[in-house]
Amino acid sequence: MTIAYTWKVTNVKVTEINNTPNTVVYTYWEKTGKDEEGNEGTFYGGTSFSADNVIEGSKFIPFDELTESEVIEWIKASITNGYEQHINEQIDKLIFEKKNILVEKPLPWDPSNMVSNTSNIVE
Repeated sequence: MTIAYTWKVTNVKVTEINNTPNTVVYTYWEKTGKDEEGNEGTFYGGTSFSADNVIEGSKFIPFDELTESEVIEWIKASITNGYEQHINEQIDKLIFEKKNILVEKPLPWDPSNMVSNTSNIVE
């Protein structure tokens, strides 16, 4: 099963840092996977930023000049490979569950779910 993934930034939080207004300090985002049959799954996340998150060699971009693709690159750069694998696995699970109907059943050994035999007693 081939899944195509897309990222979307849904919101950001800004503050003033070192006399620079509108510095992005937190992002809200979603990553969606879609298989060849059109089944989708979406993982929702958030990523905080500080001076430690700045990509080496990058320059400050004024808030009004930001693009979604630049912010997505910041998010991707701050996510470890292991966590991105977790995100993809969660998306894959959602797609699997849409394609394969899962039914939750009562446990056969749970006494609260057993049918009483008293209704079959003849007097």
